[in-house]
Amino acid sequence: MKKVILLYNDYLEIYSRLEACPGELEEVFSAVEAIQESLENLDFDVVPVSSTKLNMELLALLKKNRHLPVFNLCESLEGDSEKEKILPEFMEKHGIVYTGSGPGAIETCLDKFAVKKVFQRHGIPTPGASLIKSAVRNGHFRNINFPLIIKPVHEDASIGIAPASVVQNERDALDRARYLIRELEQPAMAEEFIEGREISVAVWGNFPPTPVESSEIDFSELPPELPKIVTYNSKWNKESPEYCGTKPICPARIDEDLKARVFDIAVRAFAATGCRDYGRVDMRVSKAGQPYVVDVNPNPDLSPDAGFFRSVSSKGLDFTQMVGKIMGFAEERAERAVGARAPVTKPAVKKAVAVRN
Repeated sequence: MKKVILLYNDYLEIYSRLEACPGELEEVFSAVEAIQESLENLDFDVVPVSSTKLNMELLALLKKNRHLPVFNLCESLEGDSEKEKILPEFMEKHGIVYTGSGPGAIETCLDKFAVKKVFQRHGIPTPGASLIKSAVRNGHFRNINFPLIIKPVHEDASIGIAPASVVQNERDALDRARYLIRELEQPAMAEEFIEGREISVAVWGNFPPTPVESSEIDFSELPPELPKIVTYNSKWNKESPEYCGTKPICPARIDEDLKARVFDIAVRAFAATGCRDYGRVDMRVSKAGQPYVVDVNPNPDLSPDAGFFRSVSSKGLDFTQMVGKIMGFAEERAERAVGARAPVTKPAVKKAVAVRN
């Protein structure tokens, strides 16, 4: 039986985040339990390894077992999502095969402002934005149009996103930016808010990556005073009006033309940011029907209730099959990498033998 390390975050990491609630904790551990069960169903001997802090014991364990593949569910270290890339960097350095995106893609996608330059270089539509390092009046909004949505620049899982994030004027924008800078100790980003639909596309594979399915958030039951966005409460707080009023629909109810466009944009965004194995691309679609990429998630939530599996299951695959596919993508990458490094053996050349007549 082949062994695999299942690397995941500890409760302490999640609790240390701003606004963390039990729903997020439940989601994290439902993913761990479901993936462990699936790996066992695939005849893997699973070695669960939880991470709370970056320490020598954890690194020594990974290095000692570098011959084992790792199913990586670690999204932060010490509760800091900016440190998510550290363990993938270590595993890359030591030749450890692991699932999901590498440190470059993680770092690129976690900087919500810098990644827009990647989108622009590759002709991928994205809303205009401005970086706010200090919430004072200094022309932050000169080249972008209200309404805006104010986001922390280095977070995922909708951390820092609330109804107050959508703003109509400079004063409210600076107030929200000031709050995020103070509470999350990082810059904020002001992004043009695209009024319209919210659609995401699950993407997986590497040679080449392919779209799995689209999904849409139905905002029809959201209280009218709330903006049509996916907040932190929408994702994690099951008692909140945001959670109750945002229902995912998969596949998205879109025509074939829009489906083809969002699939194309999603695959290009996935590739442009260096993602691999599996990911999710989030878009806002304007009332005129133009899709804009607002986020690329290199290693999205894989829990049974999350959007990625919802897309996979719509194609007739069960959870264990999804886990097997993701493991297969990582193993295929490793095999190709070994093949690419293998020395080319030149055919032996026989010496010519002179023949006398």
